[in-house]
Amino acid sequence: MTKSYYRGVIVAAGGILGCVAIGAMFSLPVFLRVISRDTGWSITGLSSAMTFGFLAMAVGSIIWGNLSFGFYRNDEPPPFCGGMCRVKSHWKAIGAVFSGCALLLALCARADQGSHDVQSASFFRRAAVEDVEAAWRLLRDNHPGAAAELGDTDFLRNLHIAVTTARDRAKRVSTLDGYLAVMTGFDSNFGDRHVRAVPMFNISRPDWVGLIIGLRGTEWMVVDEDPWPDRPSLLGVHLLSCDNRTATAIAKERLGGFRGTWDIVAQRGLAAPWLLIDEHNPFVEQLKQCTFGTGTGEVTIPMTWTPIARDAIIGRIQKAGGSGAAGYGLRRAGNGWWIAIQEFTGNAPAVVASAQEQASELVSAPFVVLDVRGNGGGSSAIGDDLAAIFYGSAARQLSDSDDACPEAWRVSPGNIARLESYPALLGSRLSTEANLRFRADIEAMRKAIAAGRVFSRPVDCGGPTHAPRRVSATNGPRIFILTDRVCFSSCLIVVNHFLQLGATQIGEETNADTRYQENRREILPSGLAMFGVQTAVSPGEPQRVGPFVPRHVFNGDLTDTPAVERWVVENAASWVASR
Repeated sequence: MTKSYYRGVIVAAGGILGCVAIGAMFSLPVFLRVISRDTGWSITGLSSAMTFGFLAMAVGSIIWGNLSFGFYRNDEPPPFCGGMCRVKSHWKAIGAVFSGCALLLALCARADQGSHDVQSASFFRRAAVEDVEAAWRLLRDNHPGAAAELGDTDFLRNLHIAVTTARDRAKRVSTLDGYLAVMTGFDSNFGDRHVRAVPMFNISRPDWVGLIIGLRGTEWMVVDEDPWPDRPSLLGVHLLSCDNRTATAIAKERLGGFRGTWDIVAQRGLAAPWLLIDEHNPFVEQLKQCTFGTGTGEVTIPMTWTPIARDAIIGRIQKAGGSGAAGYGLRRAGNGWWIAIQEFTGNAPAVVASAQEQASELVSAPFVVLDVRGNGGGSSAIGDDLAAIFYGSAARQLSDSDDACPEAWRVSPGNIARLESYPALLGSRLSTEANLRFRADIEAMRKAIAAGRVFSRPVDCGGPTHAPRRVSATNGPRIFILTDRVCFSSCLIVVNHFLQLGATQIGEETNADTRYQENRREILPSGLAMFGVQTAVSPGEPQRVGPFVPRHVFNGDLTDTPAVERWVVENAASWVASR
């Protein structure tokens, strides 16, 4: 390698390194919001880092200039400087120019930081205002309950309360945290977890105090904890109050106002682990101290909040919610049988097929447990197929009664587009019967549009057609349906059908739903969230479906499957005798 060529390599390498370095500095504003979201660092802090970078450049340019000059004697300039750097004073001037530019950039970065904070606040405020209006229009124009013809005054009142509150809060939003609080507060008014905002982003680093709360019965209890400086272990103790307010009052404000419907006990239990986790909701104050009841008295503890990665605690939060996981399968349990279906999707049809193959043994067994712990829904037709194994014609009659007052769709362009997408979306997974039903619904919707009607079918069926009734099962097994607080949507429909057919509910109180069906989601204008809306109504159903309360309550840990199974096997004989 010649000396001349070697010098060229060094110059090229220096140029590339310089471009990469300065490019990294100037790319920070482009990724500012993404970095802030993923790391939990504030935009102000990130902008300050850029400022310090420019200040370092200013100081470094002075040092670099003087060092560079020191390598040359007799005022001979560096080779890339030419005549402009002929004398020492010129070379020092160049260093001064670099220093001045770096200082100017630093000042601009600080000014841009303040401007960016203002722009960020304006963006999230505008996003909240626009998305609240979009969610309101989506409900007004597509949800069956918003149509005056249905006469659902409760839904119309809740919609008015929700949009009025959300509009007021949206005007005060300045961060993503505030935006998320507005949208989750908006959807907590409807008593239907299908109608809700689904954020594209979550708070990546919430604050916590090292404690996770669970709702056990009516008590707010510490069910998980991390060691904390200068604090005794609180595992297993009861939370009594915070900041001179009862634990229930605090929970109603923080959980009932933003994480579910307060009067549904199951939703309280599912939300309970978030009670002492702060996602920077600007509409509630951060707790300062809480009082706990121990075996020897009461102890008041100051709340020392610290950030934690969401991924580090989300699994613990879900476990603290107290819901079980049935899994899938058919197996023997004592002298009875156990059918586990965690969702009425996926592997569920295979379980039903196995049950149909073992139908003679199932029907002759002393008892059968249908375990739906952790079941959030799916297709209720799977439950109907199971019911037919045990109840035969009675199950079919109950299923046929659904057709006496069939589902009616709210007429709107968005709803008919959703309905028409089902056959292509589901493809081969759609049964012939279901495909024919969808085709009939599409035809009814088109006729309603042509006639200017609000619903695809009549919604006045003369009142609820599904009055509870019992069907004798003396010639078959005793069916116990095992539920927990997760049971929702189609799971509730299946539980309702089995109870009407004569099954006995055991375990824990279920969640609750409404008679509105067929959920679709739309992306809101800001792109920060989607919003779900129900598009059809089952006129023959009561306004609220559930919660269903078990006849036999399991007071232990429903996530402990072996313990739950022992409880059932030990008590099944007495339960069967008491029917």
